Amino acid sequence: MTFALNFVFSAVVFLFVLGILIIIHELGHYTVGRMLGFSIDAFSIGFGPKLLEKKGKYNLWQIRWILIGGYVKFKGELYEEEAKDDPGFFYNKKRWERFLVMVSGVLFNIIFAYLVFSFVSLYGIEESILRDKPPVVGAVEKDSPSEKAGISKGDIIVSIDGRKVRNWEEAKEEISSLMQKDYEIEVLRNSKKIVLKVSPMMVEFLKQPLGYIGVIPAFPPVIGGVQKDSPAEKAGLMPDDEIVSVNGVNINYWDEFSLFIKDSGGNPVDVKVKRGNEYVNLKVIPLYVITDQRYMIGINVKDSQFVRYKFPKNFLKAGAMTVQQALLAERTVEKIFKRKIPLKALSAPPSIAYITGKVARTGLYNLLFLMGVISFQLGFFNLLPIPALDGGQILVLAVEGAIRRDLPEAVKEWILKLGFGFLLLFFVLILFLDLFKYI
Repeated sequence: MTFALNFVFSAVVFLFVLGILIIIHELGHYTVGRMLGFSIDAFSIGFGPKLLEKKGKYNLWQIRWILIGGYVKFKGELYEEEAKDDPGFFYNKKRWERFLVMVSGVLFNIIFAYLVFSFVSLYGIEESILRDKPPVVGAVEKDSPSEKAGISKGDIIVSIDGRKVRNWEEAKEEISSLMQKDYEIEVLRNSKKIVLKVSPMMVEFLKQPLGYIGVIPAFPPVIGGVQKDSPAEKAGLMPDDEIVSVNGVNINYWDEFSLFIKDSGGNPVDVKVKRGNEYVNLKVIPLYVITDQRYMIGINVKDSQFVRYKFPKNFLKAGAMTVQQALLAERTVEKIFKRKIPLKALSAPPSIAYITGKVARTGLYNLLFLMGVISFQLGFFNLLPIPALDGGQILVLAVEGAIRRDLPEAVKEWILKLGFGFLLLFFVLILFLDLFKYI
């Protein structure tokens, strides 16, 4: 029963989000089309049989039974003969006008994503405290691919599979896209560059396969949270305390402190922390936790911080986030064509719905941010040069511009049908692979 309710909830939220984003996309086509004098038959919300229809000044407004997205029907877009004498006929308009109409849907999706990023940046976003710092390895998990490859604590990751990485965000992105084969990782150790070969493992996160090599970032020794009634709370440790030393030994990284506690044997530990501008000395007695099979004191590392970008800096941050999404999408497509990312790693509607449902349960703010990400990806996907997509139509216009004449209608119809066929086969394949994640 719980599974069924979760499935229905995720499906409803996903369809709602997707519907809004598709309508925004189509609204882009419609708005620019109207501005340029294109004749429009109908703007429809939803698909299938008509539920409601109202004749407007310029076109029909329709609501259809299947309320998932919508579409704009331009006169002549499907080569209707009866509309050819209309100056607003789709193929009677100039190529640059058709280009603007085709690209406007993508542009509206990107603008929406940018506005969402602007809002969430103004409200505040969680950012890694290592976002501007080099990817220094704080620890290597035992028996992990990294340990077997020879990666050591203190190594600075320079590149992964040929791509230079400047911080842990970029390093994590590259690591998560690795498959189960050998890759070269370049590290800086004692001012010398060393190239090592690592064979990643695959782990699952939100039903998605991710590469894993077992490196832990070198986090500063700052406490992010303290569990209630834990040894740490009883000793007086507080969030944002910076660990300075343990038993007189200076601490530089979080994992050094964690190892001290693990190897304490339950004996009292003298901890010196910096709290604001003051130094505080405390004594904490670690407790053996059976489930983790180690001594712990009930704290976690501060790996992120809540950052608010005031107006107008939020717009600059939104711009950076939008560029980041563009670069991520471009690298993903490149890796697919180079077969560096398996097709099974791509997300079809089942996985997107599953993730959307999970995010929706965490709050409206996180769902809005996800909508921004999906909106950008939807726009980027539509730019791909596949005939059935906006990018395919733009490519045809580019070819016609290069040869200075329109392609024959029969050729364009054939290209469109071929594009739809390819898109359908690709979608069925990705859907098939995606469904296997849940079986």
